[in-house]
Amino acid sequence: MKQLRILILKIDDELESAKDYAERYIELKAEGNEKHSKLYLKMAQDEIEHSKILYDEAVALYDQYKKISIQADIEILKKENSIYNEKIKRINLLLS
Repeated sequence: MKQLRILILKIDDELESAKDYAERYIELKAEGNEKHSKLYLKMAQDEIEHSKILYDEAVALYDQYKKISIQADIEILKKENSIYNEKIKRINLLLS
């Protein structure tokens, strides 16, 4: 379970960075700074991609735990999954 919690923290870190980059992208784009805004867009997209890689690893680990884990742990993981999906939606809205 410790490995899964570490992955969840790493995912959250990637998403926070993506959000920060997305917000900076919006600011720079509004200022007309196309060159730097594109760099921040790319960085945000990269962070989202990193979070997806970690997420896939977490899901695989979750599937292993599900076979042996108690129901309370599964509920915690379902909540974390919901939080992850909501953060991804908000960041993608910033980038669109």
